[in-house]
Amino acid sequence: MSEASLWAWLRERLPEGRYSRIESETSPGFPDVDYTISGISGTIELKKSRSPTSNLPFRRGGLRDTQLRWIEDEIEQGGRVFIIAQMGEWIHLFNASDVYENFNSMTMIELHKAALVNLRLRGSPDGLKEKFKGILTAPNG
Repeated sequence: MSEASLWAWLRERLPEGRYSRIESETSPGFPDVDYTISGISGTIELKKSRSPTSNLPFRRGGLRDTQLRWIEDEIEQGGRVFIIAQMGEWIHLFNASDVYENFNSMTMIELHKAALVNLRLRGSPDGLKEKFKGILTAPNG
């Protein structure tokens, strides 16, 4: 599954809102998705592990330097930034402020523990849209 396929899978499971998938060379580091849900805006960086069975699944193909700088700057200004990452059959949702500095060097176990949501590709538990909405619109802090 590519990042585009990951996005298609997620789009059906996210709460009602406005989502814009962005691929831009003009603003290096800008996350893949800009969203607004119930008047609250944020961004989502999508990542798919190139080495999903590796102990360090994002050592290669993780967050680039431009993405790290953008996330750090956005968090410093009080912005909402999330990372949704796929490792094999698992999808993980992270608050970027909790993991971005160490994301590329985190082990599979550390990533699983740090995630706000851990999902298997096959399935969508009841209440998933509401859970995503609660996380994506929660107060910063």
